[in-house]
Parts: sequence; structure tokens; C-alpha cells
Amino acid sequence: MLLISTDPSHSLSDVLQSRLTDTETQVKGTKGLYAREIDFANWYANLRRTIKEKAESAFGPEVKGQEFAIDRDLIRNLIELAPHGIDELAAMFLLTDALTQERFKRIVVDPAPVGNTFRILELPEQLKTWLTAVHAVLLKYRAKGFGPLCDHLAAMLKHTKRFEEAILNPAECRFVVVTRGEEMATPPAERLVEYLKAKKLPVERVLVNRVLPKTTCPVTEERRNNELANAKNDEKKIGLPVTVAPALGRHPAGLRELKAFRTAWYALSATSKIKAA
Repeated sequence: MLLISTDPSHSLSDVLQSRLTDTETQVKGTKGLYAREIDFANWYANLRRTIKEKAESAFGPEVKGQEFAIDRDLIRNLIELAPHGIDELAAMFLLTDALTQERFKRIVVDPAPVGNTFRILELPEQLKTWLTAVHAVLLKYRAKGFGPLCDHLAAMLKHTKRFEEAILNPAECRFVVVTRGEEMATPPAERLVEYLKAKKLPVERVLVNRVLPKTTCPVTEERRNNELANAKNDEKKIGLPVTVAPALGRHPAGLRELKAFRTAWYALSATSKIKAA
């Protein structure tokens, strides 16, 4: 299994107590678990350099004319003319690489905050338009040395389409919406589920996180009951199974604590009781 963090504020290293990098690293103490924290800045810098080098290597003094001059400026400034958020292509392309290589039976994504995740999900449609237009320009000059750059952009377009296919396919992708057991957290969770369904993306369930454990303190127990009531309300209003994860004194760190944490999860509906990991 591969665990990928697409959140710029990475925390997987701390949670797994394993030093992670921007390459697939086996998690200490496991046999088949690998993890990776994407370095967006490094990926973006490499993409800029690759495109610039391929473009510059294709220019020659013998090629003149206003038409070429306009296209040359376009090619030299591909990144600057790209849709907003192109640096987030790193998440999309690296996920697609993992899919096409078929080295892992399961890929779990630790996403960025909702706003960043929305941009990644909306990027394919914008990017396809941009890449198709630029690719059409490059095809005119393929015989003049633009073959490598043309092929590079064609590969980017292929990756974009593969990512789009994967996130729409329930057999390949499922979304879990994480929220809190508070009344104010319900509307945002509803909107997120509605957004995903409107995009025809497969939403599997809602995870209500940090619900207080059972206690003898009347005040704390009342708050816990309110959180559970809100979770049940979420299940009814949103129409998806709800799983509850308990609050801890601190974030779990290391495999032993993570396993204990996962064992403490439970489903609200008895018919969908989750077995402990």
C-alpha cells in the first residue's frame, strides 16, 4: 500500500514516526507500507526547467517570421500562461504514475485542506484545454526540433485524462469526507458531499473525527452525547454511512498507537459494523 500526502503542511512523518521524503519510502516496522510527502516546489521547478530546456533546444536562427515569433514567446512562457494552480499538478501526476505502474494494490491520499483539494479535482478540465491548445502549436513545428517537447506535453495530457478517469471510477477511487461531531460542522460536510456527487465522484462515507470517549463526568458525557447525536444527524441528512473516530489526548504516533486508534473506530449503523484493523 502507498500513502501519499498532498498537503503542503506535511505531518505523515510525525504520525508514522518514519522519515519521509519526496520519494516512496518504506515505513519503519512494516513490510508492505510505503509513504511519500510530495515536494510541490521541487516538482514545479523541475517542470519549469524541463519545458524551458526542451523549448530552447528547438530554437534556431534560421527560423524567422512573425508567426513563429509569437509561437516562440508562447512556448518560452508555457508555465506563466498555464492555468492557476499548475504547481498542484504534482499531486495529480504522481498519483497517476502510481496508478499506471500498478505497484500497489491500494493508494491512500492524505489531502490538503478542502480548498486545495477542490483545485486539484477541477484542474483536469482546465488543463486539458490548455495542453490541447499548446500541443496544437507545437505540432506545427515538430519537424523543426520541437518533437521532444511535443511528446512531453502529449504525455502530460495523457496523464491528465488518466487521472480524470480514475477519480470517476468507483472501482478505482473512493472519497471519505472527514468532519467533526459539532452542529456547525454539518453544513460544510453536506456541501462537500454535494460537490463531490455533483462532480459524479464516488463518495463512500463520512468520518466523524475526535468524538469524546465515554466518561463518568456528566458535563463531558453530555457533550459526547451531543456529538453522537450530530453524527447520527449527519448520517440521516447526508445519506452516507458514518464512522466515528474517538478523540485522543494527542495525535497518535507510531504504528502501535495507530492500530489502537483504528481499533477504537466504530460505525453508527450496526449493519455496517467495521472490523478492527
